[in-house]
Amino acid sequence: MGGHASRMKNHPDVEIVSLCDVTKEAVENFFLKNLEDTPHKPAFFTSPKDIMYSVCAKPHYSI
Repeated sequence: MGGHASRMKNHPDVEIVSLCDVTKEAVENFFLKNLEDTPHKPAFFTSPKDIMYSVCAKPHYSI
């Protein structure tokens, strides 16, 4: 667990904006284990539907 996050969290062109898991406790534990010591401050979600409405409603940036 956390393989992608551990590889991406220090990439200068990556901003981790959200985390989703089946319980809030699982999301919080993942954040504390993998991202707490980084500048990333993602939103926590327990519903894929909620994350899609929240994250996809934000402006998109292209490279």
